[in-house]
Amino acid sequence: MSRNRILFFVAVACLAAGLSSVCFAQDHATGGSNKLSREEWQSRINATRERLEQRREELRLERQKRLGPKQDELGLNREERIEPKQDELRREREKKRGELPPLLPQVGSTIDPARFGMPTADTAGVQAGVTLTAYTGPMTVTTPGAVIENVTINGTLTVAADNVTIKNCIVQNFTWWGILDSNNAVNTRVENCTIDGTGSHGTTGLGVGGGPNSAIIGCDIRGMAVAINMFGSALVKDNYIHDLADTSSNPAARHFDGIRAMVSGAHIEHNTIMMPDHSGGTAAVFINTELPDAPGPIDNLKVIDNLMTGDASYTVYVTRGEGAVTNVTVANNYVERGMYGYFNVGASPGLTAPIPTIRNNVLWDNQKNPIPYPKG
Repeated sequence: MSRNRILFFVAVACLAAGLSSVCFAQDHATGGSNKLSREEWQSRINATRERLEQRREELRLERQKRLGPKQDELGLNREERIEPKQDELRREREKKRGELPPLLPQVGSTIDPARFGMPTADTAGVQAGVTLTAYTGPMTVTTPGAVIENVTINGTLTVAADNVTIKNCIVQNFTWWGILDSNNAVNTRVENCTIDGTGSHGTTGLGVGGGPNSAIIGCDIRGMAVAINMFGSALVKDNYIHDLADTSSNPAARHFDGIRAMVSGAHIEHNTIMMPDHSGGTAAVFINTELPDAPGPIDNLKVIDNLMTGDASYTVYVTRGEGAVTNVTVANNYVERGMYGYFNVGASPGLTAPIPTIRNNVLWDNQKNPIPYPKG
């Protein structure tokens, strides 16, 4: 091997080892002991470094020239393939962050009617966007076909004419009744009203007369001992009944009822009826002929697709006194157990008990079972 080639490899080895200041070597090829000066070694090392850097840059430029267009194409294809997937994953992450999974229901937890698809304070009562003014009309309505709407009524409004509509009103500051349908007025309609019985006492509530077209629809009813007292056939639908109260100082005298149905032809559908907890009470729905003002009979009465909760004695009563109770259907409801049970079916001594049709109800004890929210 020539002396110059040996010196070249020694220089490269020195450069790789980082010996930039001095590197001594002997000429093994000739066996001699000639030594280069420090300056000569440094010059050769610098020259070798320059040649290596120059060659490296040449190779880089050649590779860029050869592969550059292909790299651009590969990069574009990669963006076309990956970016849509990245956008899809990003949207999926945002969706998951915005749709938190519902909490698992716990034994004894508070019930949320909205998760059953049932009426709440957001869906019942005076509708959003309605502007209310003070009611200045008569407290006893005697004009057939009268329409009272978008007002705040202080005191009891008595309906003594047929075909009266009360809509988007607040009724408050009454003692016994919020709206009283008297003289068997027919086709009374109470829609999207807020009935606030705070401070009332006795058998307060909202009574409906005897016409087949009477209706209480979409109302928010609270603060009294009895929310709805039905004197005649009527449709009771989409109401939110909650926070019932009685000013009586004697707990034994408190008899809370969500809906009292004591006549034929009532249709009670898709209501939220939340009875007070640990405060006494008779039933969420009380079907009975034993009261003096309702001797019966009761026939063709339906209680379907309601949510009934709380600590009434029994959640639903179907009992009879003087008059017969026939063709009563209690079906497709969510029924939380009352203090003593779900349904009380019976009769006064010596009388035959009614035989209601009770089917397809979801039953649970809130002290033992989780809330059976529908799936989905």
